[in-house]
Amino acid sequence: MPARLFSGCPIPEGPAIELHAWASQAFGAMNVRLVPVENYHVTLMFYGLLGPKCQQALERLTEEFAWESVEVMVHRVGLYGRSAIGVGLNAAPGAGWELERRLDPVASLRHRAKLENRRRLDLHVTVARAKERISIPADLKPPSLTFDLARLVLYESILSSGPARYRPLAQSRRLGTDKLGP
Repeated sequence: MPARLFSGCPIPEGPAIELHAWASQAFGAMNVRLVPVENYHVTLMFYGLLGPKCQQALERLTEEFAWESVEVMVHRVGLYGRSAIGVGLNAAPGAGWELERRLDPVASLRHRAKLENRRRLDLHVTVARAKERISIPADLKPPSLTFDLARLVLYESILSSGPARYRPLAQSRRLGTDKLGP
């Protein structure tokens, strides 16, 4: 059965909780649905609806992949796509020039699996979904946070009437080790 798949990086628990508390306060009175904290992640590559053969290939490629941690910092609040409200991320000072190089291997996963990326890379964490068109107050500032994107995970996106759920299918090794995950 086909599945909606994407590669991304989970957000560490501490920053995720802090972002969720901020989003609850900043957007709680608006007509939005807050994203559950356990769903916080940064999408690096969206693959779309794929069959079991492609899914197995992506799982294998993800597990073979050696991910190098990327330090990022929250820098702005914005709208992403049709309904996502999120915080944009930049590479932390000293890591900026390396960010594109570090993300190159994610693109190679896509090429090796013979898939095309349908979305451009815009690093952000979605914290809420708008139920209708909204505008973000110009003076709204995100929390000052820096954290590591420490692992690459292949997720299945499971859509339902409530919030989407993201099921991890595979994760990369850390660069320089044979260990999976953080």
